[in-house]
Amino acid sequence: MGKTLSLTVVAEGVETEEQMEFLRQRPCAEMQGFYFSKPIPPEEFASLLIQHSPSSVLNKCACCFFIIDFCRTGSKKETYRAAVQ
Repeated sequence: MGKTLSLTVVAEGVETEEQMEFLRQRPCAEMQGFYFSKPIPPEEFASLLIQHSPSSVLNKCACCFFIIDFCRTGSKKETYRAAVQ
């Protein structure tokens, strides 16, 4: 139904390789769940985002900046203030 409405569909709760393959065989490109990563603290997420994203993307992506800064500071207000200055 989501694809029919031109929405991005994210399959949540993928825990096994079999589930991932099942979803890949159907046109489902977005997945999340314990199969890919257990929950991690915000600081660790920011580090992973920095390590696995090309700097060209991080430098142009306001959303990435916001996520990284929020994970580091834990404060939406501080992050917003820094973003608008």
